[in-house]
Amino acid sequence: MTNAVFDALVSRARARASDPVVTYVDTAKQRTELSAVTLLNAVAKSANLLREEYDVEVGTPISLTIPWHWQRAPWLIACLTLGADISFTTGAPCEIGSLESLRGSSARDQLAVSLHPFGLPLGDLEEPLVDAAAAARLQPDAFFEEEVDNRQWLQAVADRGATLVLGDRILAVGDCGWEIVLGPLTCPASLVMVEAGADADQIGFDEGTTVTW
Repeated sequence: MTNAVFDALVSRARARASDPVVTYVDTAKQRTELSAVTLLNAVAKSANLLREEYDVEVGTPISLTIPWHWQRAPWLIACLTLGADISFTTGAPCEIGSLESLRGSSARDQLAVSLHPFGLPLGDLEEPLVDAAAAARLQPDAFFEEEVDNRQWLQAVADRGATLVLGDRILAVGDCGWEIVLGPLTCPASLVMVEAGADADQIGFDEGTTVTW
């Protein structure tokens, strides 16, 4: 069975379970770190939610409009794991975004992700908005993958990480593109996502970054 993106995450979690994969620092210097195991757990819950509650499968159109934030990692990987047809603009029947990016959306299914540093639930929302964090937490931690051809997504960042070694830290400031969050799945490095407007030089120094993407 081949599901390159999910398999790469599983391999990373098995090899170095507690190592950081994604670190996010905002303009208030609030810091969130996801280990490989934490990210795998979040992806499993998110993918289970999308498959069981929203019938997402290979070819299902999904809009991802999450701003530059660590939430991009679990939701992009979950959608790729299911083989969804992803767009990064509004318009699909199912849209996953922040409360702000979903404002005015006409999507039938609207999953709102929390931009709180720890992804805390958003609380009561008016339909059709659904609190993605609260809904995903009810899903199993285990995910049974299906065969999906998503190798091209890893190939998009594999060349950039080809020279990186264990312990390297990638600095990515502002909106550097969705595929960037897949970088740590193609090399032994970790990603430091910095919100636009933050003191990137100081954060890069504090986080020990070794390369900028």
